[in-house]
Amino acid sequence: MLRGGGWTNLDEQCHLLEITDVPEELDMRDMKNAMVKEVEHLEELCTSLEVRRQWLDDEAKELRLAQAFHQDELRRQQTLLEDAERATQTALVKNHALQSKLAMLEPWSYSMSDDEATHAFECLHQDIKGWVDQHYNTSKIGTDCCLEAHTSETTSSNCSGSHQDCSTLLHSEILQNIQADIFEDIFCSILAPFTVGTSRSSWDHHFRVIDKEVQNICPMAVWQNWRSALSKATASLEKENLTAICNNVIQRNEVKFGQFSVTKSSERMKQLEKIVCDCFEFKQKLESQGKLYYFWWSPPGLALREERMVSNTGTYPVGATVRRTLWPMFYRQMPEEWVILTKEVVIMSIPKTLRQIESSSSIF
Repeated sequence: MLRGGGWTNLDEQCHLLEITDVPEELDMRDMKNAMVKEVEHLEELCTSLEVRRQWLDDEAKELRLAQAFHQDELRRQQTLLEDAERATQTALVKNHALQSKLAMLEPWSYSMSDDEATHAFECLHQDIKGWVDQHYNTSKIGTDCCLEAHTSETTSSNCSGSHQDCSTLLHSEILQNIQADIFEDIFCSILAPFTVGTSRSSWDHHFRVIDKEVQNICPMAVWQNWRSALSKATASLEKENLTAICNNVIQRNEVKFGQFSVTKSSERMKQLEKIVCDCFEFKQKLESQGKLYYFWWSPPGLALREERMVSNTGTYPVGATVRRTLWPMFYRQMPEEWVILTKEVVIMSIPKTLRQIESSSSIF
């Protein structure tokens, strides 16, 4: 059998066996290498995961710290908010209490509109004019007496007509002089001072300065109460002085114009005293307003201005000037301007040349 080629078959069989065994050994090595690589990969993955876990732990720790900080900050802000709310409530209570106290302060005595103030002022003018017309009548005095009492250049130059016309003119001028004298006394003693009762003291200037400061830095209600209280305080402190002022106005009028009266002295003085007291009261009411009212008295010789004045004759000749004031201008000061409420009533003086022209034209 061997001789017939059996060895050859055996060698082929062994060779086939060896060839068959090689792939199995290769597979084992590959598997081993693959497993080693897999293990290495898993180790790397575990290491990476550990690092990631550590990072997440650190991040979580930081987040917990941040959360704790923000919670603490939130509690602090909440506490501040609660404190602010309590402070707000306390401030509101105090503000309400202050407002109540302010409301309880004695308010200005009487609140007047501009129309009411103007009407009251015009009534005072009419009261004085009516008082003069009622108690004085110069017709009972002789013309010679009138001429002797009023021999001024202006008066004599006006007497260009008959003796009767001259007498009538003089009578009218005497009545106007009585009214003008009373006005001057009332204006200087009552209306002109900053507050009632400060006409004869050094307080007037100081009070004006203080009032300006109060007006600039304090609310309107405080300033109004300040003016009202100041007016009442000065009037109270100067009560005797005010009585003396009133008596002086009356006595001066009696001495200067008593000879022209047609009524009893006691009756005249009683009525004039009431008018003077009404002027005091009107002045005090103005001082108690939340507005600034003023009076203006033009000096003699000032040019006649129709937009601000009312002449005693109702005419406004060119070149005419103010001779005397019968009643002052009454105006209100505004933030940007001042508004005339009542024009000044004046006795005008006409230039001599103009009077000559008028006299010449009246002849024809």
